[in-house]
Amino acid sequence: MKKTMAVITLSFLAFACSDETQVIKQSINNIKDEMVSMQSEMAEMKISIEDVDRKTEANKESINANSNALAEIRSEMSFLGSEVTLLKDKQKAPAAAAGMTEMSESGAQAENGENLIIIEDAFTDKSSLYSYAYELYKNGKYPESQAKFNEFLAKYPADELSDNAVYWLGEIQYALKDYEGAIKLFHRLVTDYPDGNKVSDGLLKMAYSYGNVGKKAESVVTLKKIVNEHPGTRAYNLAKKKLASMGE
Repeated sequence: MKKTMAVITLSFLAFACSDETQVIKQSINNIKDEMVSMQSEMAEMKISIEDVDRKTEANKESINANSNALAEIRSEMSFLGSEVTLLKDKQKAPAAAAGMTEMSESGAQAENGENLIIIEDAFTDKSSLYSYAYELYKNGKYPESQAKFNEFLAKYPADELSDNAVYWLGEIQYALKDYEGAIKLFHRLVTDYPDGNKVSDGLLKMAYSYGNVGKKAESVVTLKKIVNEHPGTRAYNLAKKKLASMGE
């Protein structure tokens, strides 16, 4: 009887252990399945995050490109606005001086009863000459504009607008694709008028001209000169962009 009970007890324990083992195995399998599922979800999340990062980076590049384009446009508008303002100021000043001359001459005539000779204001003449040359350039009449700018420089080599005149002569050569001629004129601008307001723009077009005749080394040196010596200018932004496109 005792032997029978012992056998029954052992059989029961074996059965119980077998059931418990099955439960544990099933639990382990369930955990494995959950881990596989979690790993799959994490992989999908990683792919999604990487996709978001790529899109974010692309948006940043697009925003930066648009910002640079807007900055260049604003710089160009500011540059043209300064040019127009300078011309207007040059034209207003002689007009005011002429008015004062007429008033003083009228007073003299009233006192003496004599007619006075009015001498043409040379300042008005040079302002008109420069304006005419510039208008010819804007309208694409390069030979005529070139002749008038050269006439201006022959008459007024040390005027405040002389450096501008040399610059536009260089632009004319550049437009005509005479890049060697443009280089000479822009070099003349930088050498003869180192403190002029056209130096940075002249250096930029000089660099472009060097590039157009296959002189990459000279172009790079000139562009780096702009970056180092003319920060904050329109030419500075364009020079950095050009250097980047050249891998420098």
